[in-house]
Amino acid sequence: MINLKYILTIVSTSYIGLFLVNFIGCTPEPEPIRFGSDLCVYCKMMISDTRFGGELVTTKSKIYKYDSVECLSAWCLTERTKPEDIHSLWVVDFDHPEKLINARQSIYLRSKDLRSPMGLNLSAFSDRTTAEKVERLYIGALIDWDDVQNVVKDNWLKGIN
Repeated sequence: MINLKYILTIVSTSYIGLFLVNFIGCTPEPEPIRFGSDLCVYCKMMISDTRFGGELVTTKSKIYKYDSVECLSAWCLTERTKPEDIHSLWVVDFDHPEKLINARQSIYLRSKDLRSPMGLNLSAFSDRTTAEKVERLYIGALIDWDDVQNVVKDNWLKGIN
């Protein structure tokens, strides 16, 4: 006959194992943006243009969504989420709109001829070669995340902080 205590030990150990796998072992990750449905937490506009957008993922796996690189950057600069609570930052790859790419490793094009939702005209690319091809069509400047932060600070947040 099977010992009841033995069965309870196996069941409780299984539940503890599942808990550890699901909650402790998980790395916070971005999720797909639902264009036409999700709202930007910074400006409260609907995220509708599939070429633009971003996400901030916290260390506790909370996800904040943005309709533009500008809104993501402004959120970070105003420390609406404490820097130590930020796990990762993601932006929509302009050339592959279904793909989110690491914001800090992306290359950005700032071009008055390629309008972004919030008007600072920033688009993100996963690689320099693609960004350079698009820059030849929409003349502008290629910049990195630190430059994006400075553009947002100088053009949006001057006098606010």
